[in-house]
Amino acid sequence: MKRAFLFLVAVSMSVASFAQTKWTVDPAHSFVNFSVRHMGISFVDGIFQKFDGTVTAAKADLTDAKINFTVDVNSISTTVEQRDKHLKSDDFFNAET
Repeated sequence: MKRAFLFLVAVSMSVASFAQTKWTVDPAHSFVNFSVRHMGISFVDGIFQKFDGTVTAAKADLTDAKINFTVDVNSISTTVEQRDKHLKSDDFFNAET
């Protein structure tokens, strides 16, 4: 009985040491935006409307964090339809649908 108890304690301690916390990006309260210089005289701002991501870590200081982040480049918007179409073309993202 004593061995079974010690085994259960050892197993539960090892499981606890592998416990990980996972955070998920909340798209309703997050954004992915960019600003690039255009011809040296102005800036073009834009956003990606579809994205998701997670951060997983076991350590509180996040030194072992694993980050997974994806952006749907087809969701780009610069508020200029012609420019958005060019950005989705083979010249940039190759994301034309």
